[in-house]
Amino acid sequence: MIPTASALRLVAPRSEHKLRPIDVVRRGLESASLDRLARLLHISAEELGRIIGVSRATLHRRRSSRARLKPDESDRVFRVASALAAATELFENADSGAEWLRTPNPVFEGKRPLDLLDTAIGFDEVIRLIGRIENGIGP
Repeated sequence: MIPTASALRLVAPRSEHKLRPIDVVRRGLESASLDRLARLLHISAEELGRIIGVSRATLHRRRSSRARLKPDESDRVFRVASALAAATELFENADSGAEWLRTPNPVFEGKRPLDLLDTAIGFDEVIRLIGRIENGIGP
C-alpha cells in the first residue's frame, strides 16, 4: 500500500496535511516542496527537477515568484514523495529509505529506483519491489 498521507506530509505545508492528497495536487504544491523533498532525498533540487521533468529555468522561475507548481508537476513530485514514504516505511528510517532510492539496483538493470520515478510505470515497478521486499518475496 502506498502511504499517501505520509507522502503529503513530506511535501505539503502543515496547513494542507488534513486535505486529500488529490486536492493538494490539483491545486498545485508550493514550489518550496521541491527543495523540501530534495533535502530529504539528499539530492539537489535540480536533480529532482530532472526526475520530475521540470527544467532548471522553470524551477528558477517558480522559486523566484513563489508560484505553485502545475498539477502535472505536483503529481510527479507527489509520486517521488510517495516512493520515499514507502521506502522509509520499509526501512523504518528516512535516510535509509532515501539511500535505497539513490542506490543502483540490479533488479532495475543497475538503475537507481529514483531514476524510474519519472514515469508512472517506473513508479509502479519501484512500489512493487518495495512490496515484495516487505513481504519477504525475492525480486
